[in-house]
Amino acid sequence: FALKLDPKEKPPTFASLIPGYTKGTVVGVSPSVVVRNKVEAETPGSYLPLMRDLIGHIRTAGHSVVVIPHSVRTGQTKTQNNDLPLCIELFDSISDKRGIGLLSEELSSQKLRALIANCHILVTSRFHAMVSALAVATPPLVIGWSHKYEEVLELFELQDLAMPYKKISSAKLNAKFDELDGRAAAVAKLIRRHLPAVIARADEQAVELLTVG
Repeated sequence: FALKLDPKEKPPTFASLIPGYTKGTVVGVSPSVVVRNKVEAETPGSYLPLMRDLIGHIRTAGHSVVVIPHSVRTGQTKTQNNDLPLCIELFDSISDKRGIGLLSEELSSQKLRALIANCHILVTSRFHAMVSALAVATPPLVIGWSHKYEEVLELFELQDLAMPYKKISSAKLNAKFDELDGRAAAVAKLIRRHLPAVIARADEQAVELLTVG
């Protein structure tokens, strides 16, 4: 949480990521190969259609979209801790790409967090992507697979924004996005209100870990 943005670390502009983009709100979508594997272990072939339908729904709501791989291993095709191949596959599967862009390179943690800070909402399944969004007061919508997502969101009174992957469907995900979209400004304000206490708590826990033994 305590990573502070360096103004010298400029993220890619939305205009450079989304062809034809000039202005307007942008929603970040950050898929996870881990959640894909869990979802498709139960319903094979369902993850890409789920995310593709969400992106179409976001576009219908009037937002642009940028697909953001939060965990990347440059030059690697293996998917362990590497969401870029999944993001490319998702992006390539979208027939109408108007208003949709793809981050296709690995960014520094500073630039990645700055890019997320510029987003209206971040839809993600990566824990550290959720933390990045909270750290810059970007409302996160989380498709999670562990209790840890909800536990962190609870620190901000936002545990309702964690959706267990086992209960996910396009209808539920799209409806939850609409609900968050309608109160995004209030959620950002709530995050900013709780953030100092959460950062202080994280700093205390780090000191405890360093002094153990």
